Amino acid sequence: MSKISLQVDGIEIDVEPGTTVKEAAELAGVKVPALCSHQELAPYGACRLCLVKIEGMRGYPSSCTTPAAEGMKVTTLDPELQELRRGILEMLLSEHPNVCISCERENDCDEIRAALRKAPQPTGCRYCPNDERCELQEAIDLVGVDKDRILPFEPEKPVFKSSFFDRDPNLCILCGRCVRICDEIRGVGALSFVDRGRNSMVATAFNKPLEDLGCRFCGACVDACPTGSLVERGNKWAGPPETVVTTTCPYCSMGCRIGLEVKEDELLRARSAEGYQLCVRGRFGLDFVTDPRRLNWPLVRKGGKLVEKSWEEALGIVADRLKDFRGRKFALVASPSCTNEALYLLKRFAKEVMNSENVAVFDPSVSAPAWNEDVSLEKVKTARSILLVGDPSDTHPALELAIRSAAKGGADLVVVSPFFAPLVSGSGQWIKPNPGTESLALTGLAKSVIDKDIQKASADRAENLGSFLSRIRKIELDKAAEISAVSREEMEKAADVLAENEPIIVVAGQPRETMDTASNLALLLGGRIFAPGVHANSRGASDILPEAGGLSDLLQAAKADEVKAAYFVGVKIPEELLSDIEFLVIQDLFLEGFEDKANVVLPAASFAESDGSFTSFDGR
Repeated sequence: MSKISLQVDGIEIDVEPGTTVKEAAELAGVKVPALCSHQELAPYGACRLCLVKIEGMRGYPSSCTTPAAEGMKVTTLDPELQELRRGILEMLLSEHPNVCISCERENDCDEIRAALRKAPQPTGCRYCPNDERCELQEAIDLVGVDKDRILPFEPEKPVFKSSFFDRDPNLCILCGRCVRICDEIRGVGALSFVDRGRNSMVATAFNKPLEDLGCRFCGACVDACPTGSLVERGNKWAGPPETVVTTTCPYCSMGCRIGLEVKEDELLRARSAEGYQLCVRGRFGLDFVTDPRRLNWPLVRKGGKLVEKSWEEALGIVADRLKDFRGRKFALVASPSCTNEALYLLKRFAKEVMNSENVAVFDPSVSAPAWNEDVSLEKVKTARSILLVGDPSDTHPALELAIRSAAKGGADLVVVSPFFAPLVSGSGQWIKPNPGTESLALTGLAKSVIDKDIQKASADRAENLGSFLSRIRKIELDKAAEISAVSREEMEKAADVLAENEPIIVVAGQPRETMDTASNLALLLGGRIFAPGVHANSRGASDILPEAGGLSDLLQAAKADEVKAAYFVGVKIPEELLSDIEFLVIQDLFLEGFEDKANVVLPAASFAESDGSFTSFDGR
């Protein structure tokens, strides 16, 4: 479809169909003030600051809700529009701390600002945690206000404190962004508008704690808030960053992009990058980067104690001692949170320098059957049917969000979990097997598919199902139902629902047996299996070290008295592997757990200090 041509303040601009007037203005380099619009939300038009004039159109339409049309002539800035916007801002400020806006010496109080910030509630911009990060400030600077018309406002509502952020209703402008993003994007709806008139505020139902309303503390509301009404507690008064570094979240394998706010080479806080929604870990769980307990210098055991040494001396000791443990005597265990580049070098060190095949990745999801499946979060969101085994809400919140989006869009969702999971409330069926019998419940489901003759496996896929089919044909469905506590009727109902469409089967936090059964069930139904890795670089570890054994192999070698020296990178290892180790090198962020075992401890760089790459679950 051809582009649309229009004029914005006399500037000719061509835009794609569906572009709003506000978006067109931004593409033309024209800034239109707004406080309710957000890149993750559909146009709302509540704040009325983005009013414009359009030739041939009555009134002052909101530019964020008005689609651009061919030949439009838009005016975003003239005295009449500015006066309208000033009136709106002045009404907002009548119920907002504003002493700094009306003060003639607002920039002369820097020396006493730190002391004034200790007041229980902000009275103005300079005493607000969001000072210089506030969109209301930006709008005032862009539009201007008549200081003589601003009446003083005294904060009178209490500040609500939660685990990770504070909520100050005195700073709220009722734009609705936090309410909408919690409901429409995150699917939780923990926040809402309460009361009426001047008592209106954003709060929780019946003022219940956020924890009681299913809040996941993802911080989406904090990121969406245009003022300081919602603000993170960590580094609350650190001010605006000098730069924002976009990188990848170091937790699960979803590969979410995050923005690290940095000031004077120190991490202030994290925020979601455009197009991504973070979880509580990615948003508020990065304190380890600046933790004062982190290792800063190598430690070498001397006289029974670990003492600080220079890098040169510590590495010299490691090189000198390890040369006596080449071959089967040496083992290396790496964390799947290491970058691809680090894993590649560790692999070469173990195999080429130490001549050892004792290399393991400490990750139960490495070599999961899902790596080569054509699955992405976008395909999960648009799936027509999903079988979820387990609960991804704690381990893979981005995956939970995608499944919730699919269910909200009409997908058939079947959840297999012994315990209640957040996604159960949005599912069409909850299969509740006895704990530990999830694999048997899936096998019974597969048996129902075979008995009803509704399988959809293609010829090439059917070749891979031989042993699985022969096994399930021998299973008595009633016996499986008795053991798993899942009735025959439940299994048959789920089989009918899933067989209607080619399902995506999601396996989260399950043992290998359950994962293999789910994988075979996906083949049987003509669907796809999705078993995301536990760690940030589980996929990369599987790609770089596909032949690496697991910890069980190393434990067998240790019991056979073969392993005498080891190098552990970013992992905590079972005691039985350490019992006969003569020389142990640890590289990690913290010393915890190895005080009595390690001969040499080397500091590690965190994800925020490393150049490198992770590979997400879908190969990105």
